[in-house]
Amino acid sequence: MLRMPNSAALRLPTYMTPLQISTGAVMVTACLLLFISATVQAAPVLNSNTNHSTTGYFQLSWPGTPRQQQYELQQATSSNFTAADTLYRGPDEATVISGLGNDTYFYRVRHAGDSQWSNTVQVTVEHHSLSRAAGFFALGAVMFIALVFALLTGARGQRHP
Repeated sequence: MLRMPNSAALRLPTYMTPLQISTGAVMVTACLLLFISATVQAAPVLNSNTNHSTTGYFQLSWPGTPRQQQYELQQATSSNFTAADTLYRGPDEATVISGLGNDTYFYRVRHAGDSQWSNTVQVTVEHHSLSRAAGFFALGAVMFIALVFALLTGARGQRHP
């Protein structure tokens, strides 16, 4: 058993005042807080290029940090994300959503494994009505026939005997 003499007991140096000790403690605490805040990631910010889509597709993006991150993107038809579907897991910071039916959809993203979600983005999909789509098709057909007619009549007029 090793015994230390009483004179070797741990004591504060006599040259340190209580003010110096408390200043040192404040600096250590500040460094610890900076370290902790640097390691805790803020949730990504989710953006959409539209809130209302008549074309049936739109883009979502969530700009991240310079280092590679893994993200998780969810979609739901209710704002409280009951029965949410995970659409994507991976390092990309944007995606194009397409193939959805007429409805209102809600999206959120987070760093994979993190519990903090981003802001919620709401996008309403309302495709053109069938009558409007048929009108666009008819207009396109008329333009096509007019172009073919113009090409054929112009080519016939250019023939030399």
